[in-house]
Amino acid sequence: MAYRVLLVDDSPAMRVFVQRVLRSSGFALAECYEAANGSEALELLRKQTVDLILTDINMPQMDGEEFLRLPKADKKSRANWPTRYAAPC
Repeated sequence: MAYRVLLVDDSPAMRVFVQRVLRSSGFALAECYEAANGSEALELLRKQTVDLILTDINMPQMDGEEFLRLPKADKKSRANWPTRYAAPC
């Protein structure tokens, strides 16, 4: 099974790096969506279903902690989050 992943980070270089690490590690990646902040990510989740979200915590407009709280409360979001983990890097 290949997974649809959403990468949320304000650094384009970091999004490219994480995507490269996922692909080179053999992670089955069907689709890789990107967002520069939590607001963009939430908008994308209203249109797309994803299996995994990897997010930065410190971002402009909407940080990762606020973003992680919102999809569960947002009725338009297509995210399904049985569990979640966040680790600052």
